Amino acid sequence: MKPILGWSIATLNNRLTGSMDWYRKMTTNAIFSTTALGSSGIDPSGVWGNYADILNTGIELGAGWQDKVNDKFSYSLNANFTYNKNKMDHINAAGASYYDASYSDSPTITRTAEGHSIGEFFGYKAVGVFQNDDEISAKPHLLGAIPGDLIFQDVNGDGAIDASDRTYLGNPNPPFYLWF
Repeated sequence: MKPILGWSIATLNNRLTGSMDWYRKMTTNAIFSTTALGSSGIDPSGVWGNYADILNTGIELGAGWQDKVNDKFSYSLNANFTYNKNKMDHINAAGASYYDASYSDSPTITRTAEGHSIGEFFGYKAVGVFQNDDEISAKPHLLGAIPGDLIFQDVNGDGAIDASDRTYLGNPNPPFYLWF
């Protein structure tokens, strides 16, 4: 990442150092896979190409101390803190606005869409656990629900739990890193 704004400082004979960099980087035409429609005749697992514009913004802070005790012994201690936020700014593939990823035989686990972070968890939002058959009868549920199954939120409010009730559940990318 190329910093937009930054500073570095060294004092006490360069024994104590510090730095700060703020960056905003737009990567255009990044290699990315898009989900293909089954009716297109293309492999539905996706087509790779230069389809993505991704924005990364963040800050890096660093501090260090180094010293020479004698001719045979010197040491240095360093720490770095980084905060980064990424966002899919635009998907350039015709007609595509998101990319789904699944693993093995599972349904879609993550979705990358315009305006969201890369690889956000995507699925049904659990709001409780069914305790008995009466509770199952009283609430929207997936077909075959039994006591002990999760209660999912009816996101679109249509009185049924189906694929249209899946939603973004969280960002798997850590917001910050710390190194020593």
